Amino acid sequence: MPHRLVRPERSIEISMSAGKVRTALSPSGALVRSALLSVSDGVVVLRPSGRIIDIDAHLRRRLGIAAAALSKRTLWSLVEPPHRSPLSAAWRTSKGGLAAFDAVPFSLPRGAVMTADLRFTRDDASGAVLCALHDVSAHRRDASSLAEQNREYEELLTRVPFALYKFRRTAQGENRLEYLSPRVAEMFGIDTAPLLSDVDRVVELVYEEDRAAFAQWITDPRWHDEDTSIEVRYGTPGGVRWIRLDASPHHRENGDIVWDGIAQDITERRVAEERLHQQTVESRFLADASAQLA
Repeated sequence: MPHRLVRPERSIEISMSAGKVRTALSPSGALVRSALLSVSDGVVVLRPSGRIIDIDAHLRRRLGIAAAALSKRTLWSLVEPPHRSPLSAAWRTSKGGLAAFDAVPFSLPRGAVMTADLRFTRDDASGAVLCALHDVSAHRRDASSLAEQNREYEELLTRVPFALYKFRRTAQGENRLEYLSPRVAEMFGIDTAPLLSDVDRVVELVYEEDRAAFAQWITDPRWHDEDTSIEVRYGTPGGVRWIRLDASPHHRENGDIVWDGIAQDITERRVAEERLHQQTVESRFLADASAQLA
């Protein structure tokens, strides 16, 4: 087979590249590895291709990998199968210059999984790449559990016949609506996001004839120190609704006042009361008319 001619500078480059692949870590790289081990849950030393040169003993035992098998493995071969391609693609796209990759599920013995955030640094002297693993499995489980609890709580709130809200007045006098339960959207028939970003819209939704009473309620000194309530009409896409608002104030150390409140749609009750009142008025009118005729 004829020999392929290579320019001298290219020959040197190939020789250096081969040397980099053979060399694990330079003295300075070894120091960096020791430092990373002290602040992480394990370090994997990689070739620029992504193949493994070495894994610290503790992490290797945790992953259940024999030392003799390391040279045949890549970093992404340690990962759960569905997640290998994204990590491999990111590595190749960066040409071994990947800086970070989060939430990587590593396969452990007996079907267990360790979720880790990865941070990469290159040992320029040897060309090796150090990958520090930070085990975030517990954090991810806690976050997932909290998200599930919040989802169940929000779902529960859609079943109760009232809505919850949280209103804050800062020590500087700024008003903020901090929370509205999902029931509010159903009650008012509108998207509640604009209400959270602009508390004045809550006042604008109050029926015009009731705004003065509503403004007096939220400025009443008693509103700052004791539980209070008010019944006002709100204009909604589905028509006018009677809403009862209950508010319970809580004073914070920073001077803020936070009101935890309940909003209930009492339209049916108010309509029934008005109908009963009208019937009573009509009955009295008829009774008075009959008495005069007699």
